[in-house]
Amino acid sequence: MRIFQVVAVLLACVGLGGCDNQGDLRPPLSTNAAKAAGAEVPPIVPAGRYFRDATGRTVIFQGIFEVKKPVSPEPDGRAVNDPDYAARLGRLGMNSVRLAYHWSALEPERGDYDEAYVDRVRIVVDKLAAEGVFVMLDSHQDMYGPKYGTRANGFPEWASIDNSIPLVGDLGFPGNYFQPAVSHAFDNLWLNTDGILDAYVEQLRFLASEFNTEPFLLGFDLMNEPWAGTQWPTCFNLPGCPQFDLLLLQPAMDAFAAAVRSQDPDAIVFYEPQFTFSSGAKTALRAPLEEVRPAGLSFHDLCVARAVRQIIDNEGFGTFLEQACDPFHTQVYINAFEASRRMDVTPFMTEVLSANERDTAGLECLLERAEDNKMSWNVGQYPSDSNNNTVVLARTFPRAVAGEIERYRFDPRDASFELVYQPDPAITAPTLIGVPVEIHYPQGYSVEVEGGRVLSEANAVRLLIEALPTAERVHVRLQPTQPDMVERPEFPACQTPVDTVLDVYQTISGG
Repeated sequence: MRIFQVVAVLLACVGLGGCDNQGDLRPPLSTNAAKAAGAEVPPIVPAGRYFRDATGRTVIFQGIFEVKKPVSPEPDGRAVNDPDYAARLGRLGMNSVRLAYHWSALEPERGDYDEAYVDRVRIVVDKLAAEGVFVMLDSHQDMYGPKYGTRANGFPEWASIDNSIPLVGDLGFPGNYFQPAVSHAFDNLWLNTDGILDAYVEQLRFLASEFNTEPFLLGFDLMNEPWAGTQWPTCFNLPGCPQFDLLLLQPAMDAFAAAVRSQDPDAIVFYEPQFTFSSGAKTALRAPLEEVRPAGLSFHDLCVARAVRQIIDNEGFGTFLEQACDPFHTQVYINAFEASRRMDVTPFMTEVLSANERDTAGLECLLERAEDNKMSWNVGQYPSDSNNNTVVLARTFPRAVAGEIERYRFDPRDASFELVYQPDPAITAPTLIGVPVEIHYPQGYSVEVEGGRVLSEANAVRLLIEALPTAERVHVRLQPTQPDMVERPEFPACQTPVDTVLDVYQTISGG
């Protein structure tokens, strides 16, 4: 119940040295307040290609992926202690955070859940809910757990059963994935050695029970980037590794989903394919059972060449890698659309990254690709003033559309935005567009609407559009008020790949 959650957060704040009085303990945005503000109204449900809110509007999510390693959220971390953490995301018009947590921190000793850790997670969830930002709780791991290198995280040491195979040095990320010790630890997880897979299921059940009254909890990412263990060599190809997917990953994901559903009737359970899907391999995951729905597909677009660029930071080499990644990015989208249709779930690109915080042009092209595909996304960077990529992270975008989206595009080079949609007269809520005023429009913005009218106040972060009764199509154009005093980034136009397979697939899938 809510009163006990507030007490828990108060106690956590005492332990952390006090909470800021400007927002940490503000209540979540209520359903009525969300309706009045034109914001997305929970619960959010998957509905084929898109998510929809309680008003029936088509919802697009844009926001960040928040993770600290080896433990997230940290007691002294930004997400917990920065009083402006959630408010800044709200001011930038974002509506989504994929918040990582680590099983190793939640259950450091077998059977003993750390309530103080749960309280830290709740602080962040409540902060974001107060801004109307939806949260996906991500059960995160990289290279299994802290036992396997300084950049490894996720699973507790008591659940790290590697048949006494030693780690041969520390090869970092992603190098340690290929060490036998890590693969054997995953083998033992999938085979439920000593009941550790059962324990993983139970930690999901426990956390779902702790957050099942949170209206802005979108759902659970059931496991970040599952690794196929010693079967990994079979996964590094276009067909992927269907034997692993069907025999081991599918029943595990089904069990994870059932654990969440046993505690929460509304949280979306997001199935995630194995690691190499992020670079273009297919998945053979089947449709979730009806009894565990609502369900989604969490996928990542992380070309392997990008990981190399993080190690070898050379501009010329980086340009070559960007070009080399184009077909892989295209294949990831093809695979995501195919899998989501076959599984009858809604896709969400929950992790996409540029090489680093200086790779602004690369990130822009990734996000333009997402717009072309009308894809929800989380970027693994916080839009701070010190982040060079904030200028492309903070984007004007259609958050909740009262109809079907035809196309939209934001261009940080001049801060122009365009949206075209077909209004649905059965939806009475207005179309909501998120506008990052403080980054791109400090002097204000102007709006032109064909087939509709503006309902919100001038220069609002939440721009509200109402379709005219006779309109068959609404066309919205937005640009900075002139003269525009903002210094804009200069980089070449992105080269959208001409891929007939993708064009055909988008046509048969309805865009």
